[in-house]
Amino acid sequence: MEFVLESPEASEVLFASSLDDFRLHPAVRSGRSRWVVTVPADNAFSYFYMVDDRLFLPPCTLREPDDFGNENCIFEPGM
Repeated sequence: MEFVLESPEASEVLFASSLDDFRLHPAVRSGRSRWVVTVPADNAFSYFYMVDDRLFLPPCTLREPDDFGNENCIFEPGM
């Protein structure tokens, strides 16, 4: 599945998910404002972005607290 983030001002976007213990993966710029990352979408997982070294959560319906006082988005297949 492709996750697309609109962030025209960003110079770097990283994606982290519970699929691999929140390792940071670079998103690929697509056009002037879109950043794309591809991940397997077979199971539910939590995720967040780092945009220019700052935590960023896109609008998401499901969220959960993380261990650092912030939140993560939750991807649920079929929702």
